[in-house]
Amino acid sequence: MFVGSTQKIGGTLTTKPTVINGSPALLFSFDGELDGVVALRIENNRVTGIYYVRNPEKLSRLECETPLTLH
Repeated sequence: MFVGSTQKIGGTLTTKPTVINGSPALLFSFDGELDGVVALRIENNRVTGIYYVRNPEKLSRLECETPLTLH
């Protein structure tokens, strides 16, 4: 789905695994800019929800987050 669409318009699609709100997620970047996020909701070891976000306002918050450390 994603690869075919990038071949038509050119550019480079990259992915990065992460955790969002305690759930596994995948960040999609197009030519180095965050383009979308897919997050999974897991309950009882089963995927019960798949969420895809492309809203620029919501994505801009992800780029600003700083991970917490124990130091």
